[in-house]
Amino acid sequence: MDRTTAIGDHTLVMLGDSLALLAAANRLETHARERASAAAMPSSLALVEETLQALARSCDLIGQTLIPAGDDARESICARFGRAAADWPGGTEGTAPTYQHQAQILAALYDAGSALRVAGERCAGARGLLEPALAAPQG
Repeated sequence: MDRTTAIGDHTLVMLGDSLALLAAANRLETHARERASAAAMPSSLALVEETLQALARSCDLIGQTLIPAGDDARESICARFGRAAADWPGGTEGTAPTYQHQAQILAALYDAGSALRVAGERCAGARGLLEPALAAPQG
């Protein structure tokens, strides 16, 4: 059974969204160099925070999509990884990652999601410090 995955609509949409995100990040980098953008920085940081949190959730979902949770509490982790290997996307039959490699993939995605969540929290902290510093003086 050949399980080679052709580039389909979902793949194109995901790659297009990833490219759009990269392009937007590059534009933000350019605007961050412009002093005239200072007034928009707190709002921009709030949106960056939300984006980072969404990306963190995406990492979690990728892991759950590739290696779905167990069917019930009694299913062993080996059975879970076996199901994931049997239905592994792409490649040909018998080319799914080993159980150890699947565990590494899950750990890497968990770490990436955690780092993105922390980065989002740091953006919120920076925004909290920046907002009052950029507020118009009273009086």
